[in-house]
Amino acid sequence: MAVAGASVLRQAQLRFEAAARRLELSEAERELLGSPRLELHFRIPVRLDDGRPRIFSGFCILHSDALGPAKGGLRFHPQESADRVRALAMGMTWQSAALGLPLGGCAGGVICDPHGLGAHETEALARGWTRQAGAALGARRLVPGPDVMVGERELMWLLDELETLGGARAPGAVAGKGLVLGGSRGCPQAAGYGLVYLLREALRERDLRLDAVRVSVQGYGTVARHAVQLLTQLGATVTCVSSWDAAAGAARAFVKPAGVDPRELEPITDRHGSIDAARAEALGYTVLPGDAWLEQEVEILLPAALEQDIRDAYAKLCSDAGAADVSVAVRSSATAEDLPDASFAGQQE
Repeated sequence: MAVAGASVLRQAQLRFEAAARRLELSEAERELLGSPRLELHFRIPVRLDDGRPRIFSGFCILHSDALGPAKGGLRFHPQESADRVRALAMGMTWQSAALGLPLGGCAGGVICDPHGLGAHETEALARGWTRQAGAALGARRLVPGPDVMVGERELMWLLDELETLGGARAPGAVAGKGLVLGGSRGCPQAAGYGLVYLLREALRERDLRLDAVRVSVQGYGTVARHAVQLLTQLGATVTCVSSWDAAAGAARAFVKPAGVDPRELEPITDRHGSIDAARAEALGYTVLPGDAWLEQEVEILLPAALEQDIRDAYAKLCSDAGAADVSVAVRSSATAEDLPDASFAGQQE
């Protein structure tokens, strides 16, 4: 787990070092921008539903707020690590700067498996993270938002706890918390839809159209689900999606050559993007091991799960399959070195 996190961080650092050399940054500038400005590491005590106490490790990391308030995602994941959070925070800084947005970069995380937690336990965890990180949070300081296994529900708890601690309304202190608390329309769809629009433009450069391609998708969380919905609306044929089977402790690929129907998958998918394999088979899907999403005869491969899932062995599969594009939905899913012949349609959070 730690090794994977360190690898993500090292990749981010290498990219920064290469850019710093080209920009001829001074040693002081490199030191300032090459590491986080603020890090909080803490323990979150939670009493489980069965009465047992359990201690979770959490992180809140601010990379830079030089351009404005820092914004970034909060993750609940069993493989979370401080190094991974550092890399994500750094990436948010570069994303905002590249787009000319008056925002900095931050990220947060908790090492936990939400699949095994009840609603009250998850709420206690979200509120506990907020209490520990509270002094750093605020609309003009550090603004957490949705990421892996943290969505509108968790962020509503987070905002409620933050406002309780501060004794005042603070809707701007949390992103992705839902319209009822002052959230933005289209926030849940933004990353998945943005990816599809970028992919559409990349295909135009190859004289291809979305309604003439087949797509295989890794993951079925918020980004992947909304991407699949828009892809099918625009005429693309999504032949395969994959998701994590928490009960089996393994990923599963769900194949339907005629096209995945997100409407029929919705009632058999839990809030974390796990698809019920038995019910999917009853709907006519072929259920295969998780890596099978890479082996489908398609023009587009869309990794939308976690970072660094495209490695050398996978790159060969992509090449052998003849995929026209690898459309990257997760930062650091792959590098140009991993897929030297691939065309990257975009990088989204």
